[in-house]
Amino acid sequence: MIAVKARYGDVKLNEDDTDSETEDDDAEELTPAVEQKWLKTLAALKSDDPKLYLDDVRFFDSDG
Repeated sequence: MIAVKARYGDVKLNEDDTDSETEDDDAEELTPAVEQKWLKTLAALKSDDPKLYLDDVRFFDSDG
C-alpha cells in the first residue's frame, strides 16, 4: 500500500460517482423474469451451451 501511495499519491477510493446512473441497492430491478433470464444464461455458460456462439441468440433484450 505504501508503494501505491508513493506512486499515485493519496487517492480516495470508492468515491461516490455523480453520474446520472443510480444504484439498485434494494434489487428492485431484479424482477422474477429478469432473475429467470439470468439463471438461464448462467446455466448456458456452465454447460458451454452451443447457443452461446450463435449471433442471433440473445439471452437479454435491450430493455433488460
